[in-house]
Amino acid sequence: MSSDPDEEFTIQVSSFEALNTDADVVIKSLPCRRAVADIFFIADSSTSIGITAFNELKRFATSVVSRFTIGPNHIKIGLITFSDDAEIEFKLNTYGGKSNIINTILNIPYTTGITNTHKAIQLLYKDGFTRANGERGNTVPKIAIVVTDGASTKPLHTKMQAIKANNQGIIMFAIGMFT
Repeated sequence: MSSDPDEEFTIQVSSFEALNTDADVVIKSLPCRRAVADIFFIADSSTSIGITAFNELKRFATSVVSRFTIGPNHIKIGLITFSDDAEIEFKLNTYGGKSNIINTILNIPYTTGITNTHKAIQLLYKDGFTRANGERGNTVPKIAIVVTDGASTKPLHTKMQAIKANNQGIIMFAIGMFT
């Protein structure tokens, strides 16, 4: 799900905490007040990621959300979890406020199962980024942040779904967690 060459587009840090604190790696700590985008987090809830890493993933997502101005004319957030199946936990138009989004993320349960990343990406472009679910079309960037342990059960299916998402104009970032 990344671009070539890997050396140019891969950043390695020791933990999610490092992503949040290393100014050279991540967005500056000032809130992004003027940003406009539709953003989906795609959260791995499979057995291989583990409960500890899943909770770190949720803290990371809330840290990112807290940096933005949330609203219909700014950043809209949705979230998909995946393991055996993929599920939209909330859509881009479910919540208009930051605190509701953060509380919902923190309360998402860890489900376990196999790592069907391809199902989450397919759900993203078929159901997540739709007008009915709050997507604003080509007027704003469509961004997906996939957080996983990196071991997709069906890597070729995942690659095919990522290509389809890219063809629909979705900008995808993958964050691999290694426990």
